[in-house]
Amino acid sequence: MLIYDIQDVGARYYTYIWTLTYTIESCAKNNVEVVIFDRPNPIGRKIEGCPLRIDAGLIGRLLPGQTFGIPQRYGLTVGELIIFLRVYLPFFKLTVIKMSKWYQIKDNEWVLSSPNIPTLDTTYIYAGMGLFEGTTASEGRGTTKPFQLTGNIHVNASQIRNYFKTNVLILKYRAKALNMERLFMLETPISFQHSPKTIIRYVVELRFILPIANVFRV
Repeated sequence: MLIYDIQDVGARYYTYIWTLTYTIESCAKNNVEVVIFDRPNPIGRKIEGCPLRIDAGLIGRLLPGQTFGIPQRYGLTVGELIIFLRVYLPFFKLTVIKMSKWYQIKDNEWVLSSPNIPTLDTTYIYAGMGLFEGTTASEGRGTTKPFQLTGNIHVNASQIRNYFKTNVLILKYRAKALNMERLFMLETPISFQHSPKTIIRYVVELRFILPIANVFRV
């Protein structure tokens, strides 16, 4: 018997769910039962983002028989996701220990699921900002604000800052509607190395102080 009891973050490119599918394939070959202790999806039931049409392995599999993969934000628990994918996986014995009821994880209940997902807010941000991992831009790993910062040595931070200054009126109206406390635009000198990506010299951080779960979209 293999027991899976790991917190997910609800984003397609978080590798835990795909590691589980590879493990299930191995369990199927060896007649090992898989037991999943289900946990809530921290970013809720919303489904957003584009589904994959290629097999990207640990950042999003396209299983045999699938026309397209799952979207960036899939709105399911791990147990529900595996039940959904089961038809595309080899036959295996599955038991899902379900939650007694759905509940939303609170900030003070969050235990970091990995070093770069330190807070509950990061799970919402990661669902969109995680895309930068597939580019030459840094996604902020190695800083105290992973996935809240982005940029690279070829990005002109001043131009980006000025763009937001020019167009910030729209953001101000939205901020007022959302009762935001503050809207920050910072050009931040920063230097760190996340191999194989280049050293970041300046980044622009657009920081919203608000209930992020209510407004953040992929």
